[in-house]
Amino acid sequence: MLCPLTVYYLPTAAGDNPAQIAGWYEIATRAPCRPRHLRLFDVSGRMKNIEKQLLSADAIWVGGWNTLNMLAIWKAQEVDVVLRKAWEQGVVLAGESAGMICWFEEGNSDSRPERLTVVKGLGFLKGSACPHYSPDSGRGRDYHRMLADGELTSSPPKPDGCRWRFLRRTPVGFVSRRRNFPGAPPGRRFI
Repeated sequence: MLCPLTVYYLPTAAGDNPAQIAGWYEIATRAPCRPRHLRLFDVSGRMKNIEKQLLSADAIWVGGWNTLNMLAIWKAQEVDVVLRKAWEQGVVLAGESAGMICWFEEGNSDSRPERLTVVKGLGFLKGSACPHYSPDSGRGRDYHRMLADGELTSSPPKPDGCRWRFLRRTPVGFVSRRRNFPGAPPGRRFI
């Protein structure tokens, strides 16, 4: 019998919000995995070895909310360095919203007040990320403006409700709950 996979959740972008963590466990306990989470907004004396925890994972899921604050905390705590080690060791890295932007070189984010701006990510994946993309939304229009103005580097748009799969920095797959939406690549598998 195979052991369940260990999947760590990083709720940093939401300030380690207890409701977000509880929601993670509610969903993750339905899957054949050992869910764990790593809080960074904690009393330092109670924090365990971050590197040991994350490098023991089979997968790491990063939640959404404020990309800019999350990345600043990761850098301060050297989580960015640990995540690069995890990536180099083949740990599956995933996420939504801020948890998607972080893996790319850059992305457009609502982390700053009043408007979407460019946020620099960890750079594991080339190009830019635009979560919640829809060509008709403010986010989609701003993304295309940022591309045209040279503020962002080109990358395939990530339509809201879809997931791209990368292998060695190359997009190799695409899944979505919806069949038809703008930006869907032809001939890809839908779920």
